[in-house]
Amino acid sequence: MSAPLLLSNIPTVSDLYKDGQLQPAPTDSADASLPTPSSALNSKVSLIRASITTLATTSIVNAANNSLLGGGGVDGAIHSAAGYSLYEECKTLDGCDTGSAKITSGYALPCNYIIHAVGPVYHRAGRVSADYPAELLRSCYKTSLDLAAEKGGSIAFSCLSTGIYGYPSGEAAEVAGKEVRRWLEEDEKREGGGRLERVVFCCFEMKDVRAYTEWLPKIFPPTAKELPAGKPATEAGPGTGQSSEAVSEDTTTNQPSLKKPKAESEAVDEGWEPIEKPSETISDKTTDISEEGEKVEAPDLAGSDGEKVEKPEPRDVLEEAAVSGKVLPANTLGKDW
Repeated sequence: MSAPLLLSNIPTVSDLYKDGQLQPAPTDSADASLPTPSSALNSKVSLIRASITTLATTSIVNAANNSLLGGGGVDGAIHSAAGYSLYEECKTLDGCDTGSAKITSGYALPCNYIIHAVGPVYHRAGRVSADYPAELLRSCYKTSLDLAAEKGGSIAFSCLSTGIYGYPSGEAAEVAGKEVRRWLEEDEKREGGGRLERVVFCCFEMKDVRAYTEWLPKIFPPTAKELPAGKPATEAGPGTGQSSEAVSEDTTTNQPSLKKPKAESEAVDEGWEPIEKPSETISDKTTDISEEGEKVEAPDLAGSDGEKVEKPEPRDVLEEAAVSGKVLPANTLGKDW
């Protein structure tokens, strides 16, 4: 496993604005008016592209299934890196309801705790009502933040439900960002508030990075002091069609670095520095990990950001496996985060 990535080396939203690597939302956006800029909030929120198994935060949030016994994607990577003791503890938890979360020790991971949050299967929850997927996802973030606050320190979120559970990355980033801001604001008002030092949004797939790069400036807009000299707040940013810089990790120094994507005619992912991956390796052709710890090949992705996944089996078969934790043959496994 690569060296742990310390919290002090993870840039905050405030840092990204000051470096000119996160652009303010355009003022002519059709969205509702932006919330009041707050340097205090912007200094408590981070965005990074990395494997969450490398983050030395107090807690990390796993995109788990209802069984809590491991699966593919980030869930499998976390179970593999943490070791078999995590599986043994999870067996004692009697699963977890969708929209909720449970906490365990971090075992061999650099974090102290793992919070296992079960996000919704998007179109299945949508059959209940149009708002139900967001309600369940919002509950995942709130419950995770409440559990993390009991331990204090910092928390890092993986991108919940945006893989085989089918939650669109943009909609998920909006729900996550708004719930985190609401929770932080409420926590500051309570007696003994300020329980969390930092909330980190940790992305692995490019589609999720792009979603957070678009939504964070709309939810955590910059103050005037956070903008680089000569860059007014009205400068066009994500969502305008112009290129914006994005977040990656410099694996030679294990320090966060930022890299501009190439022109639109070139592949976006080629403009990123490769990140060092944990010992279980998550390669360009993703290796999923079953409950038994055996590695099985996932289907090829149409681009390394995983935006298009071939699903040789019907959606309901994959959903059933994702929710129940059942391990499917190699040719039917997709990412479950």
